[in-house]
Amino acid sequence: MILTDESSMFHGFHGRLGDLVFRRCNGRTVIASAPRKSSKPVSEKQRAQKRRFSCASAYAKSVMADPEKAAACAARLKLGQTVYHLVMSEFLKSGPDM
Repeated sequence: MILTDESSMFHGFHGRLGDLVFRRCNGRTVIASAPRKSSKPVSEKQRAQKRRFSCASAYAKSVMADPEKAAACAARLKLGQTVYHLVMSEFLKSGPDM
């Protein structure tokens, strides 16, 4: 992984170029190798976690669509956190499968 700063010719790039991925993170450009898909079969626990994550994402989007709920969550935000991430985190910490 490579971190660039504003003076780099890659500053502001994002996307994929060949086997490299360019991302923006905290105002800097991160260059990393493209992820490779695993050849291992997906386990039932992985499928269950993916379902939980999908439910958490759908719930967070519904909270953000409701101005009253979003405002209530905004009061609990920590520095650098978004309402979406707060709700996702709380949903996933709330317990086992929903």
